[in-house]
Amino acid sequence: MKLPNHQQLREFVNMSCLLTSHKFTLNMITTDELTMNVLILAGDELETLIPPDGQVYYNTTLSDDNTGKLELKNYVLQHREDINEIHKLCEAIKMDAKPLDAHNFIEILHCQSQS
Repeated sequence: MKLPNHQQLREFVNMSCLLTSHKFTLNMITTDELTMNVLILAGDELETLIPPDGQVYYNTTLSDDNTGKLELKNYVLQHREDINEIHKLCEAIKMDAKPLDAHNFIEILHCQSQS
């Protein structure tokens, strides 16, 4: 497994602190070996990608997701060694991911942690 760079590690620590302070469980943390994006799956819905440039992107998987991403995510959580499926999940997340805006993201975390 290839390791993240310094920028990714810094943002990973920031995200981990932020997520766990809002009582999110970190379900999976891994690296997409093909793109070197760090993937964090937290709580039931939250997905975070940190590419090598250190910019953080986030998205959610809703239970009524009709793109198949929910099924892929569940598969990856059960088969953590499948690097091809991890890559597919990261690409699916990246399609709808938004760059992190700290203020908006904290509001989203607060709302999701209350439900």
